[in-house]
Amino acid sequence: MLTTDKTSRPVASSRSLTALMVFLFAGAALLLGATGCDDPPDGPQPPPSADSTPQEAPGDEVPPAAVTTPALSGPTEPVDFMKAPEGHAVPPLGDMDFGPAKRVTAFFPAQANLQWLSDDIEDYEHPVAGEGTTTTHPGGALTAPCAECHTDGGAAPPPRELGERLVNTPVGVEGKRGFVDVDLRAAFDDEYLYLQASWQSQRPRPGITHQSFQFLDGHWERNTTGKDSDRYGVEHLEEDQFFDYEDRLAVMLAPEGREIRAFGEEGPSFDEIGCAVGCHGSMRNMPEAPAGDAVAAHPYLGDEGLGEDDIRHYLLHTRSADERYRADGAWDAIDADYDAEQDRADKAFLDLWQYRGARSAAMYGASNDYVMEYRFSGRGGVNYWFNQDPSSQADDADELVYDRDAHVWRNANGDEVDVSDYAWMYDITDTGFHALPPEAVDEQSGEISAMWARNYPLITQGPDRNAIPLEESLIGEGELVTRRTLRYATDVRGRTHAFSRWHPLTDTYTVVLRRPHSGTDSDHDTSVLLDGQNLTIAIAVFDDHSSSRFHHISFPLSVGVGDDADLRARHLR
Repeated sequence: MLTTDKTSRPVASSRSLTALMVFLFAGAALLLGATGCDDPPDGPQPPPSADSTPQEAPGDEVPPAAVTTPALSGPTEPVDFMKAPEGHAVPPLGDMDFGPAKRVTAFFPAQANLQWLSDDIEDYEHPVAGEGTTTTHPGGALTAPCAECHTDGGAAPPPRELGERLVNTPVGVEGKRGFVDVDLRAAFDDEYLYLQASWQSQRPRPGITHQSFQFLDGHWERNTTGKDSDRYGVEHLEEDQFFDYEDRLAVMLAPEGREIRAFGEEGPSFDEIGCAVGCHGSMRNMPEAPAGDAVAAHPYLGDEGLGEDDIRHYLLHTRSADERYRADGAWDAIDADYDAEQDRADKAFLDLWQYRGARSAAMYGASNDYVMEYRFSGRGGVNYWFNQDPSSQADDADELVYDRDAHVWRNANGDEVDVSDYAWMYDITDTGFHALPPEAVDEQSGEISAMWARNYPLITQGPDRNAIPLEESLIGEGELVTRRTLRYATDVRGRTHAFSRWHPLTDTYTVVLRRPHSGTDSDHDTSVLLDGQNLTIAIAVFDDHSSSRFHHISFPLSVGVGDDADLRARHLR
């Protein structure tokens, strides 16, 4: 049993002050004229821009969306991680004047993938079906960028219509919206690239919980699930099960003109078809996904190599040239002469940043991933780690004492000891509870209610830390703790920062991603706007407890400083 120093201390005031500030913020918004309205009959409201300064949008860029106020069925206070507190390891976000907004529609893709987009795949049968679709990409082989045909009045359905078609196919998701509009803005200075995204969540609450543990009959159980085409509505939940998967924003990017082509040296490029170049029929929740034991047995990808047991994004130039047009995407055909270190040196990869509403938001972080022969994270430690993992318990745990005042572990001599991650619960002097009560799970929605979700992050480092070592004698039947504890990311994984806010008046997320420009200390980097070169980006929005394939994606667009860029970035001087 881990022991704690029982000396009590006053309740921390920072959380109370934060709650008061966000309450006043919400009240001020109401006084300034926000009014209620019903959802329109033709789909969700477009998201508002988070920038308070109106700006003209040149060319085909759209002005920021008007603020609308749906019924306040969710929390009445914002969930605000926009200002890192003093003493935090992540430098605070300064005030900035972003460039004009660009409205981008992210659509639901079902199981569409690179193999479906090409007519060069032999014996390919795809489950995407329904009115207006065929068993292969209706346009046959790609001869133009996606966005050139998929536009209003174009040869193919625009993103909104495409998403509505695919979300209602046999591999769609009942009750999920077909598209989400996202307002994007960009800026850069001599040190950082900034990307701001605003969108309206599908549900009137922030998705900031993820894979909780519940204490039942003396054991910790993880009876949580995400939503997909097989299990979506509350009626599909089993006994004691509930939905528990965070909202996310992902951005895939590369310098415009980088030759990342769909089939290695051939096929459309990332500039033309975006994330589809790394998306294959063999990935998780795809029609050709291999069994976990088959991946684990693979000499390169499995237990003897990368240690993986599923397939995520990868690029086909890493596969054998004579296997790249297989219907399953040649997931197992790693080129015998493939040199990953040379790929990194040649920057033959796609960057991938991910903001996670539960696993990184409260630490002001975003993952710093990249895609080559697999989807990798950069060097260093990630923002989140596992709670309730017996393998993390040290042999000498009974000899250590937790100093609650200093938030450190000490040995019998009083010396500070680094114990990595133990099992944690909430500090009652900070939160008012050791664990979330059973009634935190709302039976009607089948999820942790918004009122309790605001207190959900379990933080082991920094000025907002609220975790103390777990004592099961203090945990009641049916109470919950999060499976992931939050900490500082390190090395390359700590280079991409995220600042975020979810506002109840509009059910709207605003996320600002910040990444240093290319540096010698990174094993992968892409920010090159200082050199005047455009970036190509594609985004994905995960919401309403959806994971893996059950997200929304955008077609690629360019970010830069000139008139040729789809999204113009403002140079902050």
